[in-house]
Amino acid sequence: MAYRESGETKDLAIDPEEIVAAQKRASRKRLMVVAVVLVGIGASAAGALFYLQARAKTAVRVAYGRFAACTVGAPIVAGERASIRIRGAQLVAMSTPKEQRMSDGGKEVWPTRCAPLAQAFASTVRDNDGDADLVTAIEKLGKALAAETAFSTDLGPLVDDLFAKAKASALDSEREPGVKPLPTPAKAPTLAMLPKEARLVSPQTTLAGVHASPFTDTTLRLLVDEKDSPVGPVSCAIAPGEKELSCAKIPSPAAQASPALRMWGTTNDKAHVLAFAGDRGKSGIFDAVTGARIVEKLEYGAYGATSLADGGLAYLVWNEEPPSTNVKQAILFDDHIRDGTYRDESTLVGLELLPFGKNAVLLLGTVEGVYAFLVEEGGKVSPLPTQLK
Repeated sequence: MAYRESGETKDLAIDPEEIVAAQKRASRKRLMVVAVVLVGIGASAAGALFYLQARAKTAVRVAYGRFAACTVGAPIVAGERASIRIRGAQLVAMSTPKEQRMSDGGKEVWPTRCAPLAQAFASTVRDNDGDADLVTAIEKLGKALAAETAFSTDLGPLVDDLFAKAKASALDSEREPGVKPLPTPAKAPTLAMLPKEARLVSPQTTLAGVHASPFTDTTLRLLVDEKDSPVGPVSCAIAPGEKELSCAKIPSPAAQASPALRMWGTTNDKAHVLAFAGDRGKSGIFDAVTGARIVEKLEYGAYGATSLADGGLAYLVWNEEPPSTNVKQAILFDDHIRDGTYRDESTLVGLELLPFGKNAVLLLGTVEGVYAFLVEEGGKVSPLPTQLK
């Protein structure tokens, strides 16, 4: 008998052990070929997976970079909140006339133009099996950005939530060039930033307790008369060229007529201010400097009066035309930011603009008192310190 090995016919008389050894060698060759094939397939699969993952990450980074460049511009720095930066840009948009703001067309106006980029970002994250919570945050902000009122709506919570999730995903440093950025955010002061030296008299002062003369003098005079005020009634004045509001307490007996004291006329620069008690002096007229009563009472009240340099008192006719002034420079104040966050409640109670000479005094009534600012002829605005003597 014979057998075949490697295509060659051999006689069975050959040693059977040699036959077994030959069979084992052939089996090992087959196993080695299979192993090499499997290793090759595994390496190719791992390379393809790595490539796909890298491409997915790049797509997400690019989509985020375009969206972020549109909404907030440069990367958020340590200690900064994305919502405050967007709020600053919104202040610029809100102070821009509608015709100018819409000049590029409705869909090209910030932040509305960022809505399609938000949608693209959300789709990219979703298609690449990204964080579902991040997708939800993007979609919520994208919907808010698409609204016509997005330039004035409070976007703060949505913005901070999205950028916090983006930072957790190591995306916040990414930006894409060629995207039209947001308007340069305004550095508008908030309540916490108002200078303490500009606070008028005390934290308890309200605009309702600040009374200016209904007549225009070269020197602006105010009478601050608050009910139950720990300071008591105060008279204040600022003349042209001065940078400080000079105030003095009104002594008794005039102070006892508080809170019904008002100014009702003009005052010569060399004369004392007069304080009228009751309705135009029906309860008496007092010297605001000495506190002395000058007129016991007036049956019908005074229709304006003037304090003369020689101490005399003259009645005047009421002027129906109110004083006015023109301020050519916009004055920004963000009244919805308190303690570093946006709030629906305004911190601004009211404001008054009081002209004197070529200048004016701006009074901001806030929930923490009244703050005074000097508005000069050229439009410069500066804090007006109060010196209480």
